[in-house]
Amino acid sequence: RLRTFVTTDAGTTWTQKEFKPDTWHVDPKSGVVYSPAGPANVDCPGIANLTGFDDESAVAYCVDGSVYQSSDGETWDRSGSTDELASAVFFESPDDGYAIWADGDCQSTVFRTTNGGSSWSERGCVYPELTIPGIGGTSDFLMAGGNGPVLVSNDDGETWARPKPPEVTAGPTDGPSASATAE
Repeated sequence: RLRTFVTTDAGTTWTQKEFKPDTWHVDPKSGVVYSPAGPANVDCPGIANLTGFDDESAVAYCVDGSVYQSSDGETWDRSGSTDELASAVFFESPDDGYAIWADGDCQSTVFRTTNGGSSWSERGCVYPELTIPGIGGTSDFLMAGGNGPVLVSNDDGETWARPKPPEVTAGPTDGPSASATAE
C-alpha cells in the first residue's frame, strides 16, 4: 500500500495525504511504473528513483545507473547513464539533474547533467568521508544529507555548508516566518 506524507514546516511534522492512483509511482511488488496514463514497463533491472514532472513526462533512474525518460507516460527511452552507480539522484526537469557518487578522494561528489543523463559534469564534494544517500532542492539551492548533517549549496553544488539557523520574524499581520541560508 502506497502512502504519501507532506510537511509544511521543514520536517517537524508530517501529514498523510490521500494517495491518488493517477500520480507517478512504482508498484513495489511488480516494479511496473504507473503514470496518469496507466502502467508502463521501463527496460531496466529496477528503478531506484522516479520523478514525474507533469501528467506525461518523467525520468527514471535505474539500479544499474541507466536513465530513462518518458514524454507520454507510456513509452520510455534510454537517455543516458551515470559514470558510476549513484547513491542519490535528483532531477528538477527531464534534462536537468544531479547525482552523487564516489570520485577520487571524495565519497560524495555531486555531478550535474543538463541533457537527461547523457553526460555528467563534476560540481563539488559534499562529504569526503561519507556516502550521501539523499539530494534534492529548488531552483535556488541544493540540499544533501542522510548520514550526518544536511548541507546546503547555493552555487549549483560547487561548495557545501551547514545551513544557518533560521531567522524568525513576525510581520504585522502575516504571523511568524522563517528563512535559512548557508554559512
